[in-house]
Amino acid sequence: MQGGKRPGAGRPKGSKNKKTEKIREHFEKFISDNLVQMQEDYDKLDPNQRLQFISLLTKYVLPSMKAIEMTGAVESPVIDMSKWK
Repeated sequence: MQGGKRPGAGRPKGSKNKKTEKIREHFEKFISDNLVQMQEDYDKLDPNQRLQFISLLTKYVLPSMKAIEMTGAVESPVIDMSKWK
């Protein structure tokens, strides 16, 4: 018997995991069914806790941004302030 990858074996590229999709659907339903309670709980938080709550949720809602490194010289015009009188 020969080991290794068989052509066509496994989940097709780009297809979604059925269990993960099912869990996501249940979680979204849970959230939508409890929005009023969540808002009431949020309203009871102090400002610092509200910021922490928003910060925690942001990473699940918005894509994270990567830091970029720029190289090269940045040239800006030189302004002669002595002429401004």
